[in-house]
Amino acid sequence: MSEQSRVYGFETEALLARNFGKTIVTISGGYTFMYPVEYDKYTDQNNEKYLKYRRKHSGVLSLDTQMKRTTIGFSLFMRSRILDIDKIFKTTSILPGFGEYWAGHNRGYATIDGNVGYMINEKFTLSLAVKNLTNTEYMGRPGDIQPQRSFSVRFSGKIRPAGYGNDG
Repeated sequence: MSEQSRVYGFETEALLARNFGKTIVTISGGYTFMYPVEYDKYTDQNNEKYLKYRRKHSGVLSLDTQMKRTTIGFSLFMRSRILDIDKIFKTTSILPGFGEYWAGHNRGYATIDGNVGYMINEKFTLSLAVKNLTNTEYMGRPGDIQPQRSFSVRFSGKIRPAGYGNDG
């Protein structure tokens, strides 16, 4: 028996960028709504049973500022709870203790990331990123507990081959 489905929904995004003298501020965001349900081809109706491993709501809001050679940014990520999973994960010992964990922790969450960068020159940038600033415990999908707060340092550069652009 093959199940059929219908996923209704919409997505919206917005971006606003503004210069304040030599400072550039960018605010961007997006929101997605999904209504993921099974579909009965015999009745031509939805049966109101949610598809597994889906969420109804997700969103992101970002604020980035560039001042001369320095950039600073923050992003807020939001996700609603997972609507349904396979019963085998909730009722058997495939993942011992997961059923209880799922019952107590399947909820929506929000995380905040931050970053700061410095453009050393026209070719090289050094930046620091902090993921999950609030150290929120959350599941990306069942049994996949996401990492705690993490820090990363990145050194990036633009390398152009000889004869490209104005390099002569």
